[in-house]
Amino acid sequence: MECASFFSLEHEGDILFLTPIRNLGDLDMMGVVESCQAIVERFESSGCRHVVLDLGSIDYFGSTALGLFIQLWSKVSQRGGKMVVCDASSDEQNILRHTRLDTIWPIVATRDDARRLIESESTEGNK
Repeated sequence: MECASFFSLEHEGDILFLTPIRNLGDLDMMGVVESCQAIVERFESSGCRHVVLDLGSIDYFGSTALGLFIQLWSKVSQRGGKMVVCDASSDEQNILRHTRLDTIWPIVATRDDARRLIESESTEGNK
């Protein structure tokens, strides 16, 4: 599913994979804002607990997109889930470090790494 041509969404078990499919600069703010609401609604209705934010298709996001990620993380945390970032460019990693979001959202290299991290922490939580 695509939301306003900005994101691709995929479900796998209790994980929602959110993949921006084009750079999310603030010049396209209106389209990003509309996509934000659709994504939050999709997450809420999906039954998923976790989100993997796959940034491999882009190399930039602006403050509006960052606001979406924070809003989505709020919903994830309400469900006791985890949000993991994968395949972030060095610029994107710098943004996440500068905002200190890297302290709450692990940054890993690949989707498989993100999936393994979520699964390992879910398994540990069930012990």
